Amino acid sequence: GRVTPYESLIDRARREALLRMKTEAQSLDAAYVFNVKYETSRIGSGRVPAMEVLAYGTALMASRTAAGD
Repeated sequence: GRVTPYESLIDRARREALLRMKTEAQSLDAAYVFNVKYETSRIGSGRVPAMEVLAYGTALMASRTAAGD
């Protein structure tokens, strides 16, 4: 069956990881981030669940040409 609190925890962790990745891409002046993938790991046990989510993707950077080209 479905484990709703666990699903909610994963959704929140994925959203946070994606937002952090977007912020990092913007700071690097990336135009797009595509092919986004997630890696999820449970790091908590017992009554306090904890999740670790890693989001990664490919950032498309605007080309930079030398002056006079």
